[in-house]
Amino acid sequence: MFHNLLHLASVLRRHGARDFYTDPRFQKAMNCFIDYLAAPRRPTIERLLRPESVLDPEVRIRHLPAIGDTGSNCGEMRLPALLAHAAAEVRSHNPALAGRLLAAWSTCGSPVEGDWLPCYEFLYIDPAAALPPLELASRRFLNVGVMLRADVGQPGETSLFVRSGRATHHWGFDHGHWTLTTRGSLLVPDYGYFGTETPGGPRIFGYHTWLHNVVTFGEWDHGGLGPELRRQERVVSMGEDFDYIVMDLSQAYGIDTFWRNIAPVPTVLYERHLLFAHNRYVLVWDRIEHSTVRSQLRVGALAKRVDVAGSVLRFAGLDDVNLVVHMLEPGAVEFNEGIVGPLRYVMCEQDCQRDYLWVCQPIGPGESEFTIRREGRMVVVAGTDLHGRVFADHIAYATDDAGVEGTIDGATWRLAGRFAVHHREDGRAAVAVRNGERFDCVSEQKNLP
Repeated sequence: MFHNLLHLASVLRRHGARDFYTDPRFQKAMNCFIDYLAAPRRPTIERLLRPESVLDPEVRIRHLPAIGDTGSNCGEMRLPALLAHAAAEVRSHNPALAGRLLAAWSTCGSPVEGDWLPCYEFLYIDPAAALPPLELASRRFLNVGVMLRADVGQPGETSLFVRSGRATHHWGFDHGHWTLTTRGSLLVPDYGYFGTETPGGPRIFGYHTWLHNVVTFGEWDHGGLGPELRRQERVVSMGEDFDYIVMDLSQAYGIDTFWRNIAPVPTVLYERHLLFAHNRYVLVWDRIEHSTVRSQLRVGALAKRVDVAGSVLRFAGLDDVNLVVHMLEPGAVEFNEGIVGPLRYVMCEQDCQRDYLWVCQPIGPGESEFTIRREGRMVVVAGTDLHGRVFADHIAYATDDAGVEGTIDGATWRLAGRFAVHHREDGRAAVAVRNGERFDCVSEQKNLP
């Protein structure tokens, strides 16, 4: 719809009516598109879906993450070409915004194709204009989600978009789902508006919750369960090395016959904790407080194949960027593999009221797998990261008000709360994340490894 608003604003301006291009709210809408851009990646998925494509397989451009009724077959949306037109409209009174619009347009491959209407935006571009560097940072979007970033502007740039908030009109029922673009590859996608299970087969629409990496319950897997009224995130904490998000994904009622009649469904109390260790790993703790039906979790990626070894899943990515998933809870579980279009997933299922705890590590060429293990109610992640830094993280998570106690570097630590991270890197140690009252050492350190 934004392209229609831009056209309308231009017409009104030329006829001497209201000039929306000078309105701060309209300018914020343009900036919103830019702040929502994912990390640059290769056009592998586009070339896979359209073998006749002439796109350069090594060029890296930014896209808009596909959520709700956008994108298809795990593809994403291109930045609207009309932003180049908008840059020309605001150039006289807001040159800084004009420069940012053109810088974003350039990093997105300078698209010139139109959206529903004839588009000649390239005629508005000054080829001699010097473009400023595109500055991007993590940002929370009201009723949309949270865009998390790491190493912006570097070859290993990473963006992780977490979907949260309400689902109305063209939103899908994908609350809690997250997508990951890293090291020039779209690794964990959103399914998009629709796709096909097999080439040329019938369409599968992306509003189904089971197409996303969130827990589903029994036969009630999408829509009409109250997810369209879910609240904002309970916690959003963005830090120098870690980002931490908590979302309430509970459901207590259902709607039948096209969202008109409310009917009860089994109550589910479900809270998702997501920890993003910048360009290292993503830890997800799906806390199921209450449920009377079996649950399922599907973990998917764009991959050539997936190898299952015990509770470790290794997805071989399309761009030689792989994804390793450690399923720490449930520990002993049977996995079932599936493919929906270009999305390859692995599903696990368990009885009611049991948690899922899993850690995902993206691995590019030349990188090594981290050591990941669970010690009681602590998860230990250690290794050497993309930049050659040696680290060790202890993540404590408490399932009740009693907290949790564990050993870190020979000393006993106690968490009075729900979640915390102890981070050690290059000989320095500190509490990096804390969701609770205290996370303290309660005994003397005996030795260091």
